[in-house]
Amino acid sequence: MSFNAKYWKHSKALALLGHSERLFQKNKNVISPELSKLNFGSKNLSQSYLDIHQQRQDIKKARVDANTLIEGVLAFSNDRFVELEQKLSEEELREQFNKQIIVFAKKVEKKYKLKFISYVQHRDEGHTDENGKLKINHHAHLFFYNYDFETKTSPLRTMKRKDWSVIQDLAGISFRTLNFIRGKNKKKTGKEHLEKDDFIKQKHNAASDITSNISNTFKKLVKSVFTLNKNDYKQGIKKFRYYLQELKNIDEQAFEEVSSLTEKIISKPKPKPKTRSVNNAKPQYKPKFQPSDRKAT
Repeated sequence: MSFNAKYWKHSKALALLGHSERLFQKNKNVISPELSKLNFGSKNLSQSYLDIHQQRQDIKKARVDANTLIEGVLAFSNDRFVELEQKLSEEELREQFNKQIIVFAKKVEKKYKLKFISYVQHRDEGHTDENGKLKINHHAHLFFYNYDFETKTSPLRTMKRKDWSVIQDLAGISFRTLNFIRGKNKKKTGKEHLEKDDFIKQKHNAASDITSNISNTFKKLVKSVFTLNKNDYKQGIKKFRYYLQELKNIDEQAFEEVSSLTEKIISKPKPKPKTRSVNNAKPQYKPKFQPSDRKAT
């Protein structure tokens, strides 16, 4: 599981909350309106935000360019979420997640003085994989108001990058009871969080690049067979199988298609050069007079 945050100004806050509440007729992220019925959490996000914002305005008006709303996306492992769906009733599932989300949010609120507004759990977003299987992107949107009503300050101003890593730790601790595991630190993996569209685009580009490498390597492999260059052939096989494995890690279906078409070819023994036997060889032309047959005059 992972937690990633964004900050929003008041001018854009209501549009974001409306998206999360599914107030708009069209939503490009929703794969089925029927699945939206499975969403749960607050049904009054917008009003709750406006109430807290008005309380802040009564104390000290926020600047127009101030980040008032913090949105945190808590993403859950699809496999583990499905296990819980099968194990628990719908009522029990909602109760368990509601409990742990509140536990996590209160820990963040206590440590960083961000005012927790509420949350909504989405179960209607995802995609269809290469095998036609529906993969749901199970995640919860948590919303915090960026204001400490005790000190009358904005906590976000003093938060550092390491603080968001600590929040990730708090999420992992809070969901241990449901057997979710904290995601790896991006400093260790070297990967940044990607939005859904960017992730799909990156995956497609990576698969295309590897497929191109496979194609080029295969051409060289065929050439090495016909030129009977043993070193090129061995290196080609090695590199070809390396790219196949890389493709498998990114796109299982593409791997199966490419592998089934080519593995039989590269597994065949290298053809031997055709040579004519001595018995079938055509007689060579022999001139009528050889230099050695001429008599000296």
